[in-house]
Amino acid sequence: MRKILSIIFIFIIIVNISACKSVEVPPIQDIVDEITSNVTFTELYPASDDTILQDMGIKTDMFTEKVSLLPSDALQANRIFIFKATDDNNSQIIYDKLDKYLGVQKTRSQDYSPAMYAIFNKTGVVRKGLFVYLIVNDDISTATNIIKKYIK
Repeated sequence: MRKILSIIFIFIIIVNISACKSVEVPPIQDIVDEITSNVTFTELYPASDDTILQDMGIKTDMFTEKVSLLPSDALQANRIFIFKATDDNNSQIIYDKLDKYLGVQKTRSQDYSPAMYAIFNKTGVVRKGLFVYLIVNDDISTATNIIKKYIK
């Protein structure tokens, strides 16, 4: 009887210890590097905090970490935005602002570039806890699968 209780006790401790281990999310730049190594993007450049504020209304005090890449050629749809918000409220605000930004891009491209519109139309903004991301690319599934490995 004691052996059985001891085994059960050890099992419970092991399960609790393994459940307490938190999976660390690597720096956002590392995730983006993996995405750009596996998915073809047109030439991208880092968007400044001012650009993010002007184009999307996202203030620097809303996030602790971000990567925001825009296409060098305005006639390309490719772009990457990943934010780690400071709190849950800012995560929702960033989500809403990125979703509005995506809507504007869809509307703009619908009239003058059906190819760009098709790319914008097959993506969406995703919010997972403090992380909010928008990846725009033809190969959205590969990019999304890479993100899902780290941000759950």
